[in-house]
Amino acid sequence: DGSFAGQSKAVSFWSSYVTPASGSRSLQVNGTAIATASPGTPLMLSFDGNARSSFRVLYHDTGQLRLDVRYEGSGEEAGLVMVGNDTFTVKPYRLDIQATIDGVTALDNSGSTGEPKLAAGLPFQAEVRGVCADGSLTPNFAAATTLSAVAPFAPAPGILSGGSLSAADFSGGAATAPLSYSEVGTLTLRADVADYLGAGSLTGTSATVGRFTPHHFDVVPNSPQFAPA
Repeated sequence: DGSFAGQSKAVSFWSSYVTPASGSRSLQVNGTAIATASPGTPLMLSFDGNARSSFRVLYHDTGQLRLDVRYEGSGEEAGLVMVGNDTFTVKPYRLDIQATIDGVTALDNSGSTGEPKLAAGLPFQAEVRGVCADGSLTPNFAAATTLSAVAPFAPAPGILSGGSLSAADFSGGAATAPLSYSEVGTLTLRADVADYLGAGSLTGTSATVGRFTPHHFDVVPNSPQFAPA
């Protein structure tokens, strides 16, 4: 529209939740939290010589949203109504992983002595959280997630039992997986989401988890044999 070229116009914005269908945080456009229903929040936009304008969108959560815009003319433009919308997905900035023995005590001893430590084969927990760039939790995040053990290993990895989370396991953007590990030493946990709402994969890596120690020692009976030497 040529009447928009080089002009500033008041355009109304509102957003709605698609997946999930509700949320607790507002979408921001150019630093202003906008309404979640029509008639929306009016904002002034500056249009260039080609009648185009850009704006910044910020959302401190994750999920799929719909953004609606509406312009209603006045004066010489009375009766002019222009509308548009788009649906988009916001992913977590990253996945955070925190391993604990009992949900409270962090299992993060990277040394060869001291606490905490856990006997190999005993249960522990790992919480997976979707977070923003500033590290804050994204309460709407939920997705099928796989936890796996990654390097360093010496001489070979043990078996990590558990580690599969469904979207239904998440509450408030976090889920806890019951795990156990069959070896001694330390490891690193990795969380993977194959595809988040069609917006691509997600991954996250924990700090050092451990130290795992032998559960007990077995004394194996033997029958020694002697010969001249």
